[in-house]
Amino acid sequence: METVIKKGFFSGAAVIAIYSIAYTIQPTFYFEFGFGFATFLVNLGFMAWAVQTKKSESNGLISFSEALKISFLVIVISNLLFYIYDYLMNNMIAPELPILAKEFALERVMHLSEMFGADLDEDTVHAIEKSFDEHQGQSLGRSFFSFLQSLIGGFGGSALVAIFLKNKSNESTTWG
Repeated sequence: METVIKKGFFSGAAVIAIYSIAYTIQPTFYFEFGFGFATFLVNLGFMAWAVQTKKSESNGLISFSEALKISFLVIVISNLLFYIYDYLMNNMIAPELPILAKEFALERVMHLSEMFGADLDEDTVHAIEKSFDEHQGQSLGRSFFSFLQSLIGGFGGSALVAIFLKNKSNESTTWG
């Protein structure tokens, strides 16, 4: 279990490093989909590493449920660390992030509307800006809710890791 926890901390540290480097290079990179996807792949790698380590320690045997528990614990720890970091970034380290997020999102909406030929009038743009103003900032509650939401995708990733790394036997991929 200690090895799994360490791998969760390593994964969280790697994700934080990616976002820190991205922010340092260009602050709006913090919001880019590509960085989020890259960190998901990093998490998958650490989940697979943790499962493979446990499998090696168990003479090459691991069930789906054991692999799922291990990989999910890695993502829980990693995401918990990231959302603590994200809260600190938004509220203490880089308090301009919520404003940058609003500007970034508004630019994306404008770009997409142009791509699809939608002409946004001034009232629509104002309404979009207002909706961003109402959700500006990162409270502890919002951070916690974001963390919980992240576990949905994290569970899916954990299930994939468990499916691919469990022993190829008659064991089904049902719970239990």
